[in-house]
Amino acid sequence: GVALYGLSTLFAFVTLPVELNASRRAKKMLLEAGILQESEIPYADKMLDAAARTYVASLLTSLVYFLRFLCFPLSFWCYQ
Repeated sequence: GVALYGLSTLFAFVTLPVELNASRRAKKMLLEAGILQESEIPYADKMLDAAARTYVASLLTSLVYFLRFLCFPLSFWCYQ
């Protein structure tokens, strides 16, 4: 189970740059498609930055849980 969760954490780490770049590309696409007006750009920036930060928070949460799952069995065996 710990190894599978570690793979999940690794996957989140590897895909993080792609997800962060997606926000930048989305803003550009929204402007080019005419969906956003110039006055709406600051609001879209805030929203897309918040969306990108959710992936960072998810990675950090996954990493903390992975370390917890990894250390719990080690501490259990050390104190036996």
